[in-house]
Amino acid sequence: MALGAWPRVSLDAIRAKFEETKLRVERGGDPAGQKQAVAKKIQIEQAQLEQQQELAEQQRGRAEQQLTMHAMFEDWHLEAQVDNTPESARSGRRMFELHLLPRRAPSGCSTQSRSTSVRQSRH
Repeated sequence: MALGAWPRVSLDAIRAKFEETKLRVERGGDPAGQKQAVAKKIQIEQAQLEQQQELAEQQRGRAEQQLTMHAMFEDWHLEAQVDNTPESARSGRRMFELHLLPRRAPSGCSTQSRSTSVRQSRH
């Protein structure tokens, strides 16, 4: 078991560590085993931390891949505005809002489908 490297560690400090280790052994302790157990515990904790970081990274990647319809439209619309007139851009947004975005029924309104109400109004 290493107690220190002379001259970095003074001989007095090395002797004090030796006496402390000797006392532990006399009392039934295992300083070398204790050091190995601490090293193993640190190694396990580092492995767990790496696993947690990897899992968090995977979850971030999945979240980035899960684009919503609205987010995809916004990405496309920014690029499409460059090639279109402002009126055309507004028209494209309006079409998207009317036909692709899910609508919420106002409170107190019937949830009957649009096609049903159109059919009924034709008769």
